[in-house]
Amino acid sequence: MFYLNPCNKISILTYSNVLPITKTMSIAKFVKEITVIDPDTKGNVQIAIFKHEAGGMFGIDASFLEQSEDDISIPDPFADKFKKLWLKSY
Repeated sequence: MFYLNPCNKISILTYSNVLPITKTMSIAKFVKEITVIDPDTKGNVQIAIFKHEAGGMFGIDASFLEQSEDDISIPDPFADKFKKLWLKSY
């Protein structure tokens, strides 16, 4: 997992930059889609960027999100233990 740091550079998500979430369900809102180069295939990959309600931003491969017609939930990358995160407006 990765996130966009304040300098708009992609950074690796580590335990040191995880924010604790106390609610039972969190929400992340779609911000925009960006293109990055896959380091293995050297091909273009669309990454959907989301803003977490706790303030952090993160990205998910857009092809994963396009596979679902229902509401999408993923494990919350900013929670200290497993909680669902709902992705809105993708």
